[in-house]
Amino acid sequence: MGRGWIVAFRAHPSLAKAMGMGSLSLDGSDVSLALRFDEGIPAGLETCAAITAMRRGRFVTRRIAYRCFDTADFALARAGIVLLVERIGRRFIQSVTAPSGERRDAVAGFALDAMALDAGAAAPWREGVLANAAAPICAISLRRRRCRLDAGGVTVDFALDAGRIRVPGRSLPVAEARLTLGAAQGSPGTLFEVAQRIFTDHPFSLAGVNPVARGVAMARAAAPATAGFARVELTPSMTADAAMRRLLWQCQAHILANHEAAMDGRDPEGVHQLRVGLRRLRSGLRLLRPVMPTTPLQDLTDEAGAVAASCGVARAFDVLLDETLPLIESACGARAEFGALRMIATARRAEAYVGVCETLGAARYVAFQLALGIWIGTIAWPDAVPTLERFAPVALAAAHRRVLRRGRHFRALEPDALHRLRIAAKVLRYTAEFFRPLIGHRGTAKPYFKRLSRLQARLGAYNDMVTTEGLLARMGEHDAAGADRAIGLVIGWEARGRIETAKQRHDAWRAFRKADPPWPRHLPPPPTALTAG
Repeated sequence: MGRGWIVAFRAHPSLAKAMGMGSLSLDGSDVSLALRFDEGIPAGLETCAAITAMRRGRFVTRRIAYRCFDTADFALARAGIVLLVERIGRRFIQSVTAPSGERRDAVAGFALDAMALDAGAAAPWREGVLANAAAPICAISLRRRRCRLDAGGVTVDFALDAGRIRVPGRSLPVAEARLTLGAAQGSPGTLFEVAQRIFTDHPFSLAGVNPVARGVAMARAAAPATAGFARVELTPSMTADAAMRRLLWQCQAHILANHEAAMDGRDPEGVHQLRVGLRRLRSGLRLLRPVMPTTPLQDLTDEAGAVAASCGVARAFDVLLDETLPLIESACGARAEFGALRMIATARRAEAYVGVCETLGAARYVAFQLALGIWIGTIAWPDAVPTLERFAPVALAAAHRRVLRRGRHFRALEPDALHRLRIAAKVLRYTAEFFRPLIGHRGTAKPYFKRLSRLQARLGAYNDMVTTEGLLARMGEHDAAGADRAIGLVIGWEARGRIETAKQRHDAWRAFRKADPPWPRHLPPPPTALTAG
């Protein structure tokens, strides 16, 4: 089995490339899909049926090597700066990549060229580099085999990298394939189609960083980076199908950008952001129910939900250990029972993260991501395609009405009903964030989003309490030895919290219900599917 990635990064495109956030860029830059093979490049990959049928010309071989530099305290990495020297054949290129841009200079060898650094005297990174004497932190050597593929009239660059990453006292193999589309040369869906053909004969799983980023992380002994959702630029005149393709690919990119951090498990933000990405994706898919064939759409929605659910237990333990327990311990003082509970919960969390790795490393998950990427490329309205200016307000109004319906008789709602209301509020929020550039700065926008955010926060806190109670109740049935009293204290604390915050939840609901939506009130009746649920 191997691994592959396609990831969006909101920083400067050159920084995304240098740091390995394999870019699914929607602004005209190159689009890449990279595949990692844990057991080396498969022997028959170059000659497999999928590659042979598409290959144009022969493979060309090059030797490539990198030396990455940083200060002793990794000041550059912490600032999001990549300083390296790259050797391609007999040429050496020194590059500095920062959020503000990239500088590349031809140099004589692997040693840093002070004159080239001096030429960038205005750059904020320079003083730190020279004052702290940046030194090599990792070395990467690659053998690259490269050719061009013809995928249905679209030219795809296909590169195979085999080699090794070395840091002091440790090394890792590199075995990756990268598919790349040039700017404005077809749809990202083409890359997923090519990858799916390869996957048939040579399976791979998904990851999130390239050799440079892996080497830097190894040198720092750091967890993989996490990423938020990168806003997609939309215009009112854009067609709805083109806009939804951009939005959904960005949702997929958000998920995959956090794939490796979620599997690593050291940073709870990884699983959290991955689950947020899955919820955004499902919200976006819901918008297409009125116009797309039901079966594939529902299959993708269900699969995204299954992945999110499989990561839910790990997230619940993260909240318990990193948020809930510290709060209660600070209020109740140090107790031996809490230590026992923390030890048991930590062991259960480790087990939950094993489940996360099994889910994200499974062939089923890869097949889902490939099918999703291909399907997004096929999005098309069966009839006349509306502009986004017409489609977005209808979708927003439908999501708003769904929240109002699910919140009826708010004080009498049971936990399950409040959970459904919370999900509806999330869908409304994500839909509003998708189309926020079209809403602009209407006078009602700020108070509306503020009230929606407050409602979601209140419902989210309530859901965390309910989830924690259920989690601890199940723990108490099986392995509460020495921690039963602490479990009782936490369950009691959360039950008290649910009661004490009831008025805050109701006040947040009443304020939202009275909020004036920041989109036109006089809209044509939405399609039936948009009003369902």
